[in-house]
Amino acid sequence: MQDTSTSPRSATVKRLLMVCIAVLVLAGVSIGTVFLLKNIVPKKEAASTIMDITADEVVGMYRVPGVISGLSDSLYDQQLDDDTSVPVAYKLASHAYSVSTQTSSNVLFYSKTPSPQDDTKAIQDQTAVFMRSKGYEKADSLVTSDASKPARARYVSKSAVCELTSSGTATPKGSPASHQLACVENSAIDDEYKAVEKLLDLYVTDKKPTFTEAVRSFVSEGNKAYAILRLTTEQKPPALLFASLNDEWAYLGNLSGGDGAGNAKYVITPEIKAKISDSKYGNFLTKNLQGGSSS
Repeated sequence: MQDTSTSPRSATVKRLLMVCIAVLVLAGVSIGTVFLLKNIVPKKEAASTIMDITADEVVGMYRVPGVISGLSDSLYDQQLDDDTSVPVAYKLASHAYSVSTQTSSNVLFYSKTPSPQDDTKAIQDQTAVFMRSKGYEKADSLVTSDASKPARARYVSKSAVCELTSSGTATPKGSPASHQLACVENSAIDDEYKAVEKLLDLYVTDKKPTFTEAVRSFVSEGNKAYAILRLTTEQKPPALLFASLNDEWAYLGNLSGGDGAGNAKYVITPEIKAKISDSKYGNFLTKNLQGGSSS
């Protein structure tokens, strides 16, 4: 009788123990899940965002034969690395206009034989896959309705911008097709904005023009230098001339307007002629500007 009277109590205790064990197991699973979410998942996400391949590095990888199948060495030759600088136009979100930044991080491919085949889209698509694997995403294409102009595609990462320029249907008859990838660091783009803003601050006028792009060219010789700032506007685009002596800059005038002696590139008004002939510049400005040589 004693054994049968205690068996219900034992059964109750066993049930309580099983419930406690189940609760502990569930708690352990929950804690483990939280641990995984807090530690493993963030680490994977962090690993995917650590990639930061520089402009120079991505161009170096792009130039490896076979990386882009459409640019294989059986179809295209590659221009030897000669440190040639090319411009990359880009607008940072913090500015209302784009700037054109020179970069030596570029590679040019040109077809072995002239061909009417337009492989621009295929090369752009293959490049987009390659660039994405290096942390670069394809941005809005630089669309133009003018078939006589090269096609461009842009790829951006958190630290650099790359631009692929393809001759496409704009390739002259009998000439080889070409594809060129040029990349520039965001820090260099920032520096270009600073250089442009420095010149614009010297531009004395009642009303500064509204423009969408600023392209700066620069020439120096010893302690002398000059810069021409071309602004893209709805009206006649100005070409603003600035000169420097010992890094002291001054605005000299607009080379694309007014009455004056013109050459293939500039309009030299009497006022500008007097300024560039200032003895402090020697013949540095006159030989470069009045002679019509490239800036």
